[in-house]
Amino acid sequence: MLRRAGNAPCAVYAARGGSVLETEWPPAFNGPLSVGTAMATVFFDVKHDDFTYAVDGRLVSAFSVFAYSCREGVEPDPLEAAVLELGLDRDERVEEPVAAALELAGRATGVYLSAADFVRPSGQVAVEADSG
Repeated sequence: MLRRAGNAPCAVYAARGGSVLETEWPPAFNGPLSVGTAMATVFFDVKHDDFTYAVDGRLVSAFSVFAYSCREGVEPDPLEAAVLELGLDRDERVEEPVAAALELAGRATGVYLSAADFVRPSGQVAVEADSG
């Protein structure tokens, strides 16, 4: 289903292990999440390259994909082994940053994207959310 969140269009659809929310604007983690809920965000555009991971409404890890050394979140980082394996710790020298960040999101949440997930499912209808 394609909806608008404020002025930003977004799409929500199923992926292996959960759901995907696709939006044109950087997602903001504002907590709280439902108990037992994990959320990872990956956002890339001309000005942003962000990864965020939260569980049960608590920020676990957030960083620029090109500046892991400036990471925020709990210590120690429960994703550190995967970050190292995927090469996301190499500030500014990350190879395949989008693929690595999406893989980290999948490992963190169990929701994995395939190439087919980047093509919106057919039959979606654009709707305007209530403005007030």
